[in-house]
Amino acid sequence: MVELGTKAGLATQLREYLEEQNALGFKWVVYDSDNPVFSKFDLSCFVDSTAAFAFEREYQQIFNWHQSIPISDMIYQLKKLEKLGLPQIRN
Repeated sequence: MVELGTKAGLATQLREYLEEQNALGFKWVVYDSDNPVFSKFDLSCFVDSTAAFAFEREYQQIFNWHQSIPISDMIYQLKKLEKLGLPQIRN
């Protein structure tokens, strides 16, 4: 589950950022699933799953569990959040 910070319009900002990254050829995003996402700087984007999973494994810690998902999945979930006004994305 991705938790978002409480900043107004954060879901929209993150969706727009990920749409830009997707247009540039990035297809995967990695985030720390143990901490809320407060900005685009909490997301790491990758061209392919191999690089995303390698980054995920490298940065795994007990209190910082990183998760890789396709950018398109997170964009879809952020769009749902925008409509519902909810502070979390459930995977």
